[in-house]
Amino acid sequence: MDNLAQQSADPWEFNLLNHAFRTFRPALIFCLCVVMATYAFAVPLQGGSPSEIENLLKKGDELFKAAKFREAVEKYKEVLARDANNDHATGYIAYSFSKLGDRAQARQWMHKRAELPGQNPSVKAQALTDIALLCWDEAHMSLAARLVGGKTLKPEEVAGIERLLDEGIQSAQQATPIAPHSVKGLNVLNLLYRARAEGEADVSQQKAHLAKADEAMRQAIKLFEATPNAPTNDLFAVPTMLVSSTVDTNSSFASGQPIKAVPLMSADPNDKAMAAIEVFVGLDGKVKFLRAIVGESKKVAPALSAARQWEFQPSTFEGHTVQVTQVLTFGGDATTQSPAAGRPMTPVNETLDGKVIDHIERGDQLLRAGKVDEALGEFKAASQAAGKPVYTALLRIGGVYMQKEDYRAAADAYRQASTLYPQDPASQYNLAEALYAAGEYKQAEAAYRKTLDLSPGRVNSQAHHFLGLSLYNQKRLDEAIAEYRIAIDQARSDYSEARYNLGIALLASGKLQAAESEFRMAIQQEKHDWPEAHFNLATTLEHQHRSREAADEYETYLRQSPNATDAAATRKRIEQLRSPK
Repeated sequence: MDNLAQQSADPWEFNLLNHAFRTFRPALIFCLCVVMATYAFAVPLQGGSPSEIENLLKKGDELFKAAKFREAVEKYKEVLARDANNDHATGYIAYSFSKLGDRAQARQWMHKRAELPGQNPSVKAQALTDIALLCWDEAHMSLAARLVGGKTLKPEEVAGIERLLDEGIQSAQQATPIAPHSVKGLNVLNLLYRARAEGEADVSQQKAHLAKADEAMRQAIKLFEATPNAPTNDLFAVPTMLVSSTVDTNSSFASGQPIKAVPLMSADPNDKAMAAIEVFVGLDGKVKFLRAIVGESKKVAPALSAARQWEFQPSTFEGHTVQVTQVLTFGGDATTQSPAAGRPMTPVNETLDGKVIDHIERGDQLLRAGKVDEALGEFKAASQAAGKPVYTALLRIGGVYMQKEDYRAAADAYRQASTLYPQDPASQYNLAEALYAAGEYKQAEAAYRKTLDLSPGRVNSQAHHFLGLSLYNQKRLDEAIAEYRIAIDQARSDYSEARYNLGIALLASGKLQAAESEFRMAIQQEKHDWPEAHFNLATTLEHQHRSREAADEYETYLRQSPNATDAAATRKRIEQLRSPK
């Protein structure tokens, strides 16, 4: 990283020039006058016509779009030679240096942009937020690389990280009052404080930084949730938690359990290479962005490919769904791996013969092409080639059978996989899903419970929901109701399916008002036609002797499902409810 102080004149050179000026002052003054007079005729005064500046900006923009960032910088500097306070040129010089990986220069130019005379407040806030984000990213990556590799940073490296984070915090704190409704500004401030806590050895200081991070996070969540159709295309404009392995993050934070974990295959049994991949998991539990933190080139590409396919339960902070960043470590020696920033998960890494890997990769290609049966054949051939059950192949086989709706066969494949790696919650969850779909409710209950036992402290709203369904189908209503409520709480109350099924269980238990409330909430949250929910709400209202309201809901049911098999009976029921007693 370039040191900004190095860009000023060296003190030794400055003193030498000063001494020369005093000694030869008369001659120097005469020469200087001649030079200035000559320069005045050779170079025009600063300034340029609007059309000239516009053309230079256009050329700079074209170079920037063509990824010729160094050339773009020079063109934008030509603009500044004519218009020193040109915001566009100053900003795009900063962006160009950021693209070139020169973060020190990028931050320097962003500071210049923020301090331009008469700068628009929103632009100033944006520049300050960009500085804060660059500071966080550089410091965070340094900390993450240290934690993954188990390395101890040198004192000067620690000091450099702290200076970066302090600069970022200061910039974010300046941006927040200017743009108090910026979710991104508050979210970046939250991340900066979390990184500060991550590198802090003093426990009391850790807690102080985390308290500030939590407050910024709460404000970001409040603004984000109050904004209809809040944009999620900007990675940092969504409230984000840093899942930590070295700091007690927050008892109100629950990191989402992986529900799809793709293992890494290796053809070399002696391959101890490791790759650590940071994943940003969105509000829907899917990977939005990922990047390698450390790793040898031969391991990074397959690790990125595997990590990209992972899916998680949504994570929550104080009951609100949030985005998270965490680390997956692939390969290496699991007994010596150090934790990475983000309570790392070490996926199953399976050493396989090259022929076995070929079968699995061909199966994946066939599956993407929609050739399900041929893909299944390749996955089965992988285990035959290995001469033993292959965990990776069994997961694929289970997935194919689920797609074919052969749930018993899927359960058999997942059961074999979970036997090979009994501590893997993802394969256990898949087994539970297959057993439930097959109608094996008692066995599904056991598998869902084991999934929850293997992932304590993580969000498992789907597992709790389907555990509730498994219990309901065994006529254990009170237990089912309890699990539905846990699922809804973990999904920060926004889980229409769980609310609908809770309503069914409450109706069956005779708790009519509570059932009505859940059906209404389910309909409100779904925002799509849901005839079954209206029918059950109508039934609940009818049991409460609210005939007119019940008739209205039955009519909604028929409008949304005009070809229902019970349409005639429902119309007759509506007539009875509307007829005078």
